Amino acid sequence: MFRCRKEDVAAIRIIDSYAYNNCTTSAPIILDSNEDFFGPSRTLKAGDNPIWKIEAGMEECTFPWIYPTGEGGELDMKRPISLKLRDYCKLRLMCADKRWQGDSIWIFRAMNLIQRDDLCTAVNCHAKKQFNKDRLCYNIYPSIGKAIRGTAAFWSVPRKILRSMYATLSKPNIFLSVNLQDDVEFLTHIDPTRFGNVNEPNYEVIDSLSDDDYLQLVNENSALVSRMCHRRMLAFEKFISDKKHPFFIDYIVTNYFFKIEFQRGGLPHLHTLLWLDNFPSVDTIEGRQKITEFIDKFLDTSLPDQQTDPEGYKLSRRIVPYNLQFLKTFRCNHDIQVVTDPWASAEYLFSYVAKDAHMEKNLIYQMSNCTCSSLTEAKTLLLKTGNAVLSHRQVGKVEASWTVL
Repeated sequence: MFRCRKEDVAAIRIIDSYAYNNCTTSAPIILDSNEDFFGPSRTLKAGDNPIWKIEAGMEECTFPWIYPTGEGGELDMKRPISLKLRDYCKLRLMCADKRWQGDSIWIFRAMNLIQRDDLCTAVNCHAKKQFNKDRLCYNIYPSIGKAIRGTAAFWSVPRKILRSMYATLSKPNIFLSVNLQDDVEFLTHIDPTRFGNVNEPNYEVIDSLSDDDYLQLVNENSALVSRMCHRRMLAFEKFISDKKHPFFIDYIVTNYFFKIEFQRGGLPHLHTLLWLDNFPSVDTIEGRQKITEFIDKFLDTSLPDQQTDPEGYKLSRRIVPYNLQFLKTFRCNHDIQVVTDPWASAEYLFSYVAKDAHMEKNLIYQMSNCTCSSLTEAKTLLLKTGNAVLSHRQVGKVEASWTVL
């Protein structure tokens, strides 16, 4: 028999923020044992109790390391003010105590409960509203799927909005992609002793931090990352829409379209399409010449002088080309491009937003020839479909915190 030497055994760390969201939490429906396609059996029938209830003390018993005294959970009877589930989870993640945001299981459970509650509400509302008009669950599901973030039905709403903007505003002029995470602000906030303060960061330590260690810190502070990125998104919206001091020099942003996605590292990424006032046309020689002059004035590819501008030098080493004003304001990776093919830009925005779209398409195909004889049967089938989609999504910890918050 071979034995592992103790000095070769190392603890396993979760360094990738992606995880399958198939937590075994209470769900609103029960499935037959032979229906493997829809996932494991659940606890409550849709017809008996469409909106399931959470038992008192369940959270305290599930997470004894968070609640060592057995009190303070979601249904604590000693709490003087009753809270809705979403408000309770949001306040826990915003708490200065990091026990909740540091626990991956608790965050995924909170997101599961909230989204299943939203799913049940959508099923009860839309199934009752549309059942008398159309008994095909295939035609009812799009209204239900909008309640589940990341599904094709969810993204159909912003897709229609963008299509209407194309029809009324013509094509956009600028495509801007921004990484909402500011590494310097985040690291100096969680450990100022090691990484310095935000005004005087320790760039040597920050640059020497490995990707694995950085993702580990992100996972341990996922709620903080979500809140910081959301705040920066709102600041970015004000920054580009400022008419007194236009970001694009001579061109004012008249309209914009935002889409948030969570990339491989699990961090939020902002894709933006911008419509500028009186922007030159790419279809004429004169317009292309003006655009070239604008790009030369707006973007830079050279490194700033290390002696006269040390901050710009350190920030611009990883980004080419860049806008120095934007870089110093938000201190994040960004990509600014002039749109030459508007339909290609729109296709890029929605090309990979639904990573599990194939499974969802198969589910909808299964319902295509299904006609329900009663409202209860329609609710049960729609809940089964929504439950299957919820149980097989690939969701990161930061995205889960973003959904709860």
